[in-house]
Amino acid sequence: MAGGAPQKYVTGALAEGRIAAKSIAAYLTEAEGPIQADGPDRTAEYEQYFRQAAGSLTSLQLEEAMQKIMDEYAGGIRTDYRYNESRLQLAAEKIRHLETLLPALHADDMYELMKIYELRERLTVCRALIAHLLARRETRWHTFGENADHPEQSPDGLCYVNSRWKDGDFEILYRPLVKGGHYEHTHS
Repeated sequence: MAGGAPQKYVTGALAEGRIAAKSIAAYLTEAEGPIQADGPDRTAEYEQYFRQAAGSLTSLQLEEAMQKIMDEYAGGIRTDYRYNESRLQLAAEKIRHLETLLPALHADDMYELMKIYELRERLTVCRALIAHLLARRETRWHTFGENADHPEQSPDGLCYVNSRWKDGDFEILYRPLVKGGHYEHTHS
């Protein structure tokens, strides 16, 4: 989901989101009877943001802080897409700190609640991107993402760097490149 470079184009993610939304709409249209949610009831969690007193932080301020962190520490435009391990570790720490501030946010309406949840998801994507950048110990694409600690390509880097969420963090999985045919991962 995070791709291999800090400035990954989001058009693919937007297309995937649209496909998912259309699939959900089709499923709901075809469903017979009420749909039961498989996950927990989040009503109390949502209402906490409405009850929370408006404080000095807004979701927009946290979003701007997130962008600044990624730009300055995780190979963003301010560093000409260059990064190194120590700055990535600092970025990870700062992003985790922003996540701890989310419960203090206040929402006046459903739009503001959506912005809080969108920010929460974007912080997760930041963590995924940082984990992927830390995992790839090479510079695979010059000018798109320069790993200052590992400026050259490595034969070990000829692989897919995938991840999955496990126990509150990203577990990195290295998979061999598929030559010919098409790539289909397994859950192992």
